[in-house]
Amino acid sequence: MPQYQTYPSKPSPDAGDIFLILDPADLTDSSEGTTKRTTVGAVVGHGHSGFSATLGQYLDTASLQASVDALMALTYTLPTIALTASPAPSLREKGDPVGAVALAAVTLRRSDAISAVAFYRDGVLLGAVAAPQAQGGTETMTDNGGFSDTVTYTSIVSDGTTTVSSNAVSYRFVYPYYFGVGAAGLTAVQVAGLTKAIIAQAPSKAVTTSPSGEVFYFAYPAAYGALSSITDTNGFETLADYTQRSATITGLDGTAQAYFIYEFNQPTSQTLFTNTYKL
Repeated sequence: MPQYQTYPSKPSPDAGDIFLILDPADLTDSSEGTTKRTTVGAVVGHGHSGFSATLGQYLDTASLQASVDALMALTYTLPTIALTASPAPSLREKGDPVGAVALAAVTLRRSDAISAVAFYRDGVLLGAVAAPQAQGGTETMTDNGGFSDTVTYTSIVSDGTTTVSSNAVSYRFVYPYYFGVGAAGLTAVQVAGLTKAIIAQAPSKAVTTSPSGEVFYFAYPAAYGALSSITDTNGFETLADYTQRSATITGLDGTAQAYFIYEFNQPTSQTLFTNTYKL
């Protein structure tokens, strides 16, 4: 049977001995008047066997390291990575270019040391970090390519065992909506001079205006399809009170784009009147 010892009475334990540490908070047992002892481990090279209250199961280990690993429940965990970009990603009008983009990937080591970090643009390698921080940190890279159409950036981190991808950061570009009020029969160029909104294709768009003897206009890229409904500020269906026509409007990028223009059939005067246009 192993010999129980107290430190420092035996500073150099023999194989098979068990270390005992006195509990400084309560050195005596009130019922027995004996010194309390806490077993913390066996000499290196010797394991443990018996029921573990911590794990709730029978434990039989071959070494002290195995015992510690079992008690700590050490498991492999993936590294993490989060990507950000500057300027902040946003919805932009086609023809409004983005210049240099500063990328920053925040990595965190979990189990194994980080060995690789890289950045991608639309799935194509932009560049790899020469000496990534093993414990994790902020890795940076700048894309000076410039662009004026949709681009998506991602990054990856590897610990030599697993490669993890970051979130995606995207810059999106669209052709605008135009809406407002004006005289009847405005040309496409004149309609493009009304309020311009850089918005993504949406199921509906509410527009509030105050016409004075004018008609309502609503125009958007024809690729989105025809409107299915137009309701006024009182909730009445008014689609039949508009005339739809096809037209070409030149975008900021200099290209001719097909648009649908909806024009209200009768001049009207209203104050803060809301029409809701639905695809």
